[in-house]
Amino acid sequence: MLQSNTGVTDEDFVPYVNKWCEAGASLVGGCCRTTPNTIRAIHKSLSGKRTV
Repeated sequence: MLQSNTGVTDEDFVPYVNKWCEAGASLVGGCCRTTPNTIRAIHKSLSGKRTV
């Protein structure tokens, strides 16, 4: 049975985004179990940082 939620909040997810970018990721986004709020949190976290 599929679970509808892994218990990971936007606040839990965003620090990983920053680590991925520091490690060289040039594209970060969402898929299953992410919401528009997750994408907004990612955008806010990356705002002002250099983009490729």
